Amino acid sequence: MKINKYKLKRQTTEWALAILRTIFFLGIGFYILYPIFTKSMMALMAEKDLYDATVSLVPKNWTLDNVKIVFESMDYKNAFWNTIILSLMVMVLQLVSSLLVGYGFGRFDFPFKNVIFACGLFMLMVPPQTFIIPLYLSYSNFDVLGIFKLITGEHLNLLNTHWPFALSSLLCTGTKGMVFVYMFRQYFRGMPKEIEE
Repeated sequence: MKINKYKLKRQTTEWALAILRTIFFLGIGFYILYPIFTKSMMALMAEKDLYDATVSLVPKNWTLDNVKIVFESMDYKNAFWNTIILSLMVMVLQLVSSLLVGYGFGRFDFPFKNVIFACGLFMLMVPPQTFIIPLYLSYSNFDVLGIFKLITGEHLNLLNTHWPFALSSLLCTGTKGMVFVYMFRQYFRGMPKEIEE
């Protein structure tokens, strides 16, 4: 008799927890998907449905004109390919530079190695808002040791190009570049040297 009461109590608890979990995940799913659903429905509404108080979520007059206007005004095809190229370039350059720097920190001993690494980790705690304006100014008047101004007579303006992304990724100075360096450093420190040999 006691065993059945224990089984019944355990099953009731498991069912209650399963119901609570389901309600919780359905609530989170609704919270995430509801704005996407409403914006998608608004994109498919005709203009008169937007001003009609009786239309709430599902449009009375379906149209794809809004989507067509956005694609034409945004030049979506070029923006899409620009995003793909920029993302791939930054990913590859950041991966290569972080791999090399992480390998250097993980495998070699050199003076002030821990101090330099600690300074890099400290930069993770600095909010990006503090160095965005100086970074903007340095890319708008870009020069390396005054060489460009000496040759051309003026600084380079790298704004509205891919160069700021490429340089910050290649030099491992992106906003969160040190996270990847830290991950590679830990990986190489834990890997036996016999594998390399």
